[in-house]
Amino acid sequence: MSTPMQITLILVIVLILIDFIMRRVASDRITRYFAQGSYDELLKYMDSFIAKMYLHPFNRDFVRMNAYIAKGDDEHALEVCDRLLNARLNKKQRAAAEDKAFTLYLDAGKYKDAKKMLKLIEARDEDEAYEKSCRQMYEIIANRSSVYLDDMLEELKDAKGERKAQLLSLIALQYGNRGQQTKAKIYTGMLEDMAKEGLKAMQEKQAEKDGTAAAGK
Repeated sequence: MSTPMQITLILVIVLILIDFIMRRVASDRITRYFAQGSYDELLKYMDSFIAKMYLHPFNRDFVRMNAYIAKGDDEHALEVCDRLLNARLNKKQRAAAEDKAFTLYLDAGKYKDAKKMLKLIEARDEDEAYEKSCRQMYEIIANRSSVYLDDMLEELKDAKGERKAQLLSLIALQYGNRGQQTKAKIYTGMLEDMAKEGLKAMQEKQAEKDGTAAAGK
């Protein structure tokens, strides 16, 4: 006969497994919506029972903010961003919110707010390379600087992934700051091609995952 302790232990294990599985389900659903560009559906999903039950409020708001950004809805993205910055967050969450706010404020032309975030990022004194990158972004976008162009063109030769995308964006902006729109368009086009490739890879990966899941049923 099972003892109360054994029953409780089994129940705890089952609940942990259910929690793990549902978190994976929620994560896969979010990835699928982003891959499909189904941002309105994703926003609705963030208010669903499953999302509320198995995703932390910070994570739900972070997904909401990214969905609004992807939609080009700066107004609602900024609303969520401000809500996150005013929430009680741990150190890691606070850093993630400040990082996102910095780029969002820059993109929305809220340069005073972006500068506040930049000071907070630099005050962390955790990642010198990242802080330097943020300072360069601020100078290029807010102050229309182009002093980093030659160095970034050289760095681009060996850059990959996220850094390559960032360099393409900043190089295009600096050419624009110099009034060299034709060259700016070249690097903007390269960035767009990279984004398309990334989206295609995400969709293929999700399709493969969906196929594997279907075959296992």
